[in-house]
Amino acid sequence: MECADRIAVMTEERVIEPIRLMGEYGSLSAVTVRVVAGRRLWDVTVRRLAPASGPQRYAWRAVEVDAAGEASVGGTEIDGADGPEAVVADPEAAYWCAVEAIAGAERPRGG
Repeated sequence: MECADRIAVMTEERVIEPIRLMGEYGSLSAVTVRVVAGRRLWDVTVRRLAPASGPQRYAWRAVEVDAAGEASVGGTEIDGADGPEAVVADPEAAYWCAVEAIAGAERPRGG
């Protein structure tokens, strides 16, 4: 593994650590982390749904933000509730669903 690859993995591990903790600590109901994709910044929020009974479930939302962390004017918002994996059983899985959706939004349109 090259140095740049190691740095990328270490960075990703730091980004998802709060999301992993969400699965361990019941007191965390939502976590927002900043994701850099291409030249765009995104806030990814993973939230715990409160089921009446049964296992914990998680949903996600991604919002394109500016450098100050405010929603970008004309920016993209992606709500996981609109997709095929709207609710998942693991907070980290919800994060990766958001990352995949962001990657799709990063691809050039029409090609």
